[in-house]
Amino acid sequence: MGARRQSRELALMLLYSREANRETDDDSTLAAFRGRVPSSALEYARRLAAGVAAHSEELERLIGEKSRNWRLDRIARIDRAILKLAGYELLFEDAVPSLVSIDEAVELAKKFSTGQSGAFINGMLDEIRKRHGKGVGKE
Repeated sequence: MGARRQSRELALMLLYSREANRETDDDSTLAAFRGRVPSSALEYARRLAAGVAAHSEELERLIGEKSRNWRLDRIARIDRAILKLAGYELLFEDAVPSLVSIDEAVELAKKFSTGQSGAFINGMLDEIRKRHGKGVGKE
């Protein structure tokens, strides 16, 4: 598994843990992975989680707008975390192509969520990409 995928999985763990338990400490969570994943993966995971936290309200607003017929609190916790993570990458990580962010989010959903989550997440993120993502019209 590549370092970026490991980073996304670690960031997802941090985000999910934060949502489940507001007292979560990112450093202690990531400490369990030191020596088992490249330090670059830990740093990118920390960067992703910090970025999601810094833009949480904006990400939740966008997700809420795109989730027709679903209130944000009705979306499964793991799916919300995946959407926020990928949404952050779509909007703020210029080095990551939009379609890579979406594909990686779908893979996270397949691994950590339900059978239907991949299609749901793909559709949601594609809507965000079309209206707000970097490089709109270039992919």
